[in-house]
Amino acid sequence: MQHRRLLPDHLTVNGGTSPPAVLRSRSSLRASLILAILSFGTGCVSDRYTGSVGRDGTYVNRGYGFTVQLSRLGDRWTMPAQISGFDSPIDVDGDGLIEVDETRRIRRPTLILEAKTSSASMTIDAFILGKNNKDASLEGLMLLELAQLANTSSTSTLAPSIDSRMLGTFPVLVAEAGERRLALIDVDQLIAEENQPRRQIFKVILRARELTAALREDHDLLLSAMVLSRRGGAETAQEKW
Repeated sequence: MQHRRLLPDHLTVNGGTSPPAVLRSRSSLRASLILAILSFGTGCVSDRYTGSVGRDGTYVNRGYGFTVQLSRLGDRWTMPAQISGFDSPIDVDGDGLIEVDETRRIRRPTLILEAKTSSASMTIDAFILGKNNKDASLEGLMLLELAQLANTSSTSTLAPSIDSRMLGTFPVLVAEAGERRLALIDVDQLIAEENQPRRQIFKVILRARELTAALREDHDLLLSAMVLSRRGGAETAQEKW
């Protein structure tokens, strides 16, 4: 698509209202065209960005280019019914612009796991960094996340212990704030369906009433069970349509 239109993060379309049969102005024609394009985009949604579990128990997310070998977690964790996905424009090519043909079905968070013997949970989410913040340091992003988890708007009062490691060829930072343990994984130059490189950050959070050694080990185990790629999965015929 050659013409770009800036859209808000979330769009609401009143599905019960039909456009007028006769359009008497250019503005009405433009509004009708946008509605038609959005309807076309949402009619072709798939599990590309919400993910699915295969027969071997592996969670696969082709849009964000990662899998999780859930069997690595043993019988201590379960994958509950996930929250409903919703249609939203996302910056698929990471150029900082949201286009009308970038509507995808997504979840927030992308994946939820629950402990079988406690109220602890672990979540995985992925965020695409647009042109304006694609060069932000991973440490700076971690400090911002920790500030939010600590319910403070300032990072100056924080003195977190941040552990740096690698997951394959991808940098990872791990830190704790209150009853949460957070890992950020930096995946740069991922090639998605539009064949444009983008930077995306995976956020893996452990939430528990008490961060025990066993729960920390399970959080590390989840990180090691993630297999990341710098290329999204191939599009299906339906997605290309």
